[in-house]
Amino acid sequence: MKQVICLLLAFTSITIKAQDATLIYTYDNQGRTIPKSQFVQPLDYVEQYLPEGVTWLHEADCTVMSSDKTYQYNIQLQKMEGAEDLELFEAIDITCKGKKILSLHCMDAWAANFPLENGTASGYFTIKHLDLHVTALVLLGWCYNTDLPWITIILLNKDTATIVFNQRGNIQECTNAEPYGLNMIYTDCIQEFKNANSLTPTPPDSELKKYRIWQEGQYLKYARIQ
Repeated sequence: MKQVICLLLAFTSITIKAQDATLIYTYDNQGRTIPKSQFVQPLDYVEQYLPEGVTWLHEADCTVMSSDKTYQYNIQLQKMEGAEDLELFEAIDITCKGKKILSLHCMDAWAANFPLENGTASGYFTIKHLDLHVTALVLLGWCYNTDLPWITIILLNKDTATIVFNQRGNIQECTNAEPYGLNMIYTDCIQEFKNANSLTPTPPDSELKKYRIWQEGQYLKYARIQ
């Protein structure tokens, strides 16, 4: 009887967690990506703040292919003049079949080689194939002082590119290892230590709000986990 009760409690816990999970985007009946506005905070574009223009410096050129190699995406990354010695990019332009499908020139930057908790670096972005024609790009923001950086997810779906997630958060984990696929955990603030000898961060881990984004098939799901 005790084992049955434990199993029922475990099942109830799993059910509650499953109900808390939310799709961060959907598809229409033609397979086009439909983002949800609650997951996409607006970016501050350079043109709004610097209407006279800026000098852009080349950072990198990247090529991403769809899983079945049908679609090739050419991605150009740039940074504003004055950031030569920093590993970041503030502009991302994506073309597919000779057509520009996304252009973001932002005041806040994304990090090249974002340092992850496990001691590795993210590169310019994390790539995950969700389906034959659907690919996720995860961009992790540059941290200015103690400001929360952006976490941005762009979905490449055939010949379109759509921002499906753009929120501020402090990444604790970002992996796309098989067999589980893309998995991200982030917090709503950056922990600090009062002095060099302190072993206890502020706020403590137990007081952090934590969120998770993970892959299930061709979808990405979102839930608060703490």
